[in-house]
Amino acid sequence: SPIENGDYTTVGCDATPMHHKRTDKILLLGHTTEYAKGAMQSTDRRRFTFYSVFDKEKNEFGQMKLLKMPEGYERCGNGSGQSVELENGDILIPVHYQKDNEQNMYSMVLKCSFDGENITVLEMGKPLTIHIGRGLCEPSLVFHNGIYYMTLRNDECGLVAKSKDGLNYTDLQLWKWEDGSILQNYN
Repeated sequence: SPIENGDYTTVGCDATPMHHKRTDKILLLGHTTEYAKGAMQSTDRRRFTFYSVFDKEKNEFGQMKLLKMPEGYERCGNGSGQSVELENGDILIPVHYQKDNEQNMYSMVLKCSFDGENITVLEMGKPLTIHIGRGLCEPSLVFHNGIYYMTLRNDECGLVAKSKDGLNYTDLQLWKWEDGSILQNYN
């Protein structure tokens, strides 16, 4: 349910569910948007990663919680992104963010702990961006054959990067089909 905070109403959107094996909990991860009283959307465009834990007894998701980030990340969220659970139960959560006074979006991965109720940021990976359109947003992760892959959306095309540690991604390339044609996105 929404969070009322003075002049703003914060709501969750673009959420993706995941099963956390270590705790046998279902998490819902997404990002927020804010609506100012009497306006369609706030001009501040603050964004946070939100999460909610499914309560099996009540058969519903619990109250939305906001992931605590370091100062300077008031425009950071996990919209439409698939996360990966590590063997020890930590979670790799992809996020995109905007720096103050910049139009460009950056994407990175957060290594987080989850105790069954709360998610805590442990480490932040190296950010990626390109200076085309709005930059890189809506990152999503998958782990396959010992390599982590992060897909990213740009206004012009889809891209993919890879990582051995799940936090730091390199080899940013256009996302292509097997025949070499570029994977289109809604833009």
